[in-house]
Amino acid sequence: MCLAGGSYIVEGDAQTVINMLQGKSKIKPCLEVIVRDTLSFVSRFQSCSFHFIPRDGNKVANGLFKHALSLEAPLTWQRNFSSWVQREASFDISVFQ
Repeated sequence: MCLAGGSYIVEGDAQTVINMLQGKSKIKPCLEVIVRDTLSFVSRFQSCSFHFIPRDGNKVANGLFKHALSLEAPLTWQRNFSSWVQREASFDISVFQ
């Protein structure tokens, strides 16, 4: 079964977990269920890769996650992102230049 779309990239700042998902390190018993379930799920994709992103370059994702936890209802941005998202994205871009 292949889900809609083609290739997916999963980024995270937990290098140990990313290494396990990439098959670069042995899966730790305390994370085995999460890693195996993740790998089983992404096997449905045409392709999926995992990449480590340092926390300094991951502020937008972290900020969006924290913001989502505080929401009581779904939120959709139709045109412009909130100013704090734009500000954090500018910082993330600067980390990789």
